[in-house]
Amino acid sequence: MKLLTLLLTLLAPLAAEERRIAITIDDLPCAGGSPSLERASAVTRRILAALRAEGATAIGFVNESRVRVPGQQAQRVALLQQWLDAGMMLGNHTFSHLDFNETPLEEFEQDVIRGEATFRPLLQARGRTKLFFRFPYTHTGGAAEKKTAFEAFLKSRGYTNAPFTVEHEDFLYNAAYEKAAQRRDEQTMSRIRAAYLERLDAVLPFVERVSRDLFGREIPQILLIHANTINAECLPAMLERLKARGYRGAPLERTLRDPAFATPDLYTGRFGPSWFHRWGIALGKKSAMQGEPETPAWVAEVVSGSKR
Repeated sequence: MKLLTLLLTLLAPLAAEERRIAITIDDLPCAGGSPSLERASAVTRRILAALRAEGATAIGFVNESRVRVPGQQAQRVALLQQWLDAGMMLGNHTFSHLDFNETPLEEFEQDVIRGEATFRPLLQARGRTKLFFRFPYTHTGGAAEKKTAFEAFLKSRGYTNAPFTVEHEDFLYNAAYEKAAQRRDEQTMSRIRAAYLERLDAVLPFVERVSRDLFGREIPQILLIHANTINAECLPAMLERLKARGYRGAPLERTLRDPAFATPDLYTGRFGPSWFHRWGIALGKKSAMQGEPETPAWVAEVVSGSKR
């Protein structure tokens, strides 16, 4: 019997390497300039359905101004409650999505406090006290002094900053997708969906390699996407691709316990790069993100209207 068990073990196919990823979704209830309640409801419903179908967990970062829409506030609060009902987490993405790089420190801090109006009481009502914050545009400032002062402010209010390691320009694909949808151009919409998923297929092995180069191992990843139309469409396929590469979902709080996330973020500048880039600076490997897959130029051309 023991010999049979041993043989079966040896002959069994090797399981895919288990990897961990935290899914983070910005601009709740719905991204975009002024998304209608109908669109916000549809995006919420489809994203949560995709997550539930895979038993995945996620955190959604709330822009309070997208909740306080006259005549719709109760319904938009209910959308956030749906996230919590589904077992997800909520975080602060400021009230009005200001750019930290271009906003005076005190004004930005007040925008963070205003951003707590809805999501924080919702968490407290469920006994959830852990607080996470994400910078709009992931812009963390061009001046070290301002960045350090704001980090102290976040800590004083009980926040943990949410970094990211995987981002594949979903905002650009979404802008192109919605442009094509306005024209009812199904062919271009299909092409954009395919390119979006292909970009994820290219980004994942790239960040895994960067992780090994920087830390000698694959660390848990943090995916950044937005609550928008293209993710409502493509999230089921994205989750399938993650699963095929051996990824299992993990809460952001647990992911951040990995020692890699204690690496200093020494980046100062006007962009909002991946934390791998920031850690590369701290570890003396400034070219860590060299060779990152790029979005095809035609996607931006669809947005600009120069390509149909």
